[in-house]
Amino acid sequence: MEREKIKQELVDLLCNRFCVCESDLAEGINPNICTDLGLDSLDVVELAVFFEDKYHLSIPDGEAGKIGEMNFNELVDFLSDAVVKYRVS
Repeated sequence: MEREKIKQELVDLLCNRFCVCESDLAEGINPNICTDLGLDSLDVVELAVFFEDKYHLSIPDGEAGKIGEMNFNELVDFLSDAVVKYRVS
């Protein structure tokens, strides 16, 4: 899956669902998902479920639990890899 498409979908989700300012995700800014953007553990679960549903994934709980510790770019990379690695047939 194209990384830029995943990145834009993540930006849209964070801004529209979690009320993150798009300027907080501008090029060159790499905020931590929970610490800097203010998402809590339930938000992280919701974010993971969104991508699981959209791309027919099954992200293991242990991996999904790490999302809150990631920064924005790490999460984009994780989701880009997850689309291939955790796809359910």
